[in-house]
Amino acid sequence: MGNETEIITNLEALESFLILVESGGLGLSNVSGLALATNNKDGRRFVAVLDDKHQLLLTRWVTEEVFQTGQDLVRNGYRKH
Repeated sequence: MGNETEIITNLEALESFLILVESGGLGLSNVSGLALATNNKDGRRFVAVLDDKHQLLLTRWVTEEVFQTGQDLVRNGYRKH
């Protein structure tokens, strides 16, 4: 699913990833949403980038701590400094 070497391990990295996605820095088109989810096969947590048809465009694995503490950040967007 996700690149095994790209694991988001803290909220700052999650925020940076969200900013990169929302700013178009990854070159993705039709980005409509982001979600934290669980892989049904092995129970690992990930952040999903979804298109306007709710199809998966990109994923990044996240640690359990990021999954638990980053839900508001994904739901409400990153803090604008």
